[in-house]
Formats: sequence, structure tokens, C-alpha cells
Amino acid sequence: MPPRQWGAYTSTVPLAWKYVNFDRPSRAKVPRKPGLYAFAVQPPHTDFPPSSWIFYVGEVGATNRPARTLWKRYDEYLKELDESVRAKVGRLIYKYRGFVRFYYCELDPTVIDIKAVETQLISALWPYANKNDFDAESGRTLKALR
Repeated sequence: MPPRQWGAYTSTVPLAWKYVNFDRPSRAKVPRKPGLYAFAVQPPHTDFPPSSWIFYVGEVGATNRPARTLWKRYDEYLKELDESVRAKVGRLIYKYRGFVRFYYCELDPTVIDIKAVETQLISALWPYANKNDFDAESGRTLKALR
């Protein structure tokens, strides 16, 4: 985990994160809008200290294609519960089934460079399942470590 990157991170836009438990019934709560999303594992017990592990950060709608929405992307990830298409993300979604939260924030691609914000978050958090989209410095560091 990269504490130096956490300290260096400065938000270029306000992000209003919301979440749903990652399961089929929660799909209806996910908006049909572009934005950022993140998968996190969160232990369920109240006697544990509050904690979560963000293992993936992604974006949808950076190209301003109306068919690419958080809702559609969520639906694609639901298929990972049945058949692992993306090795790291799918394996983690399956392994931590019942403990995964889908965080999302709606962003307007005509006003905000969603891809740039995604890169900033990935570079600050170093999510385990992200392979690409790091800034140059973080990408070089991670390549040396992995």
C-alpha cells in the first residue's frame, strides 16, 4: 500500500461516492449514468474495526458513449460470479462473494475528464487487480515490485 501516493493525491473534482452490496438484487440501485466505480471487500462484523480493501478502480463513459453506464458495467461484472472472464477481478469477486461492495460516483464526461480522474485514483491507491492506467511514476514503481 502506497502511503506516499495517498499524501500526494489531490482531488481535482469532488467525488460523491455511494455504494451497494455487489449482488444481483442491488443492480436496480445502480444508475444508468457514466462515472467511476470501485470494488472493495468489507468484513461484515460489527465487532471488527471498520475497514475495507479497494481491489479495483474503473471508469465508464469517458468516451461519452451513452451505452456505457455504471448500470451496464455492473451487469457485466455480475457475469463474473458465474464465469470468470477477467482473471484478477473475477477471481476476487467470486472469492469474496457476499462481502464485496460496489462503490460508484456519477460524473458528467462533457464536464470532467473521467479517465484522468480514474488514473489519479489508481495511482494513489494501487488497487491489486488494476494492471493499467497508472501514472508513469506509479507504473514504473509497480512494475519493479511485481
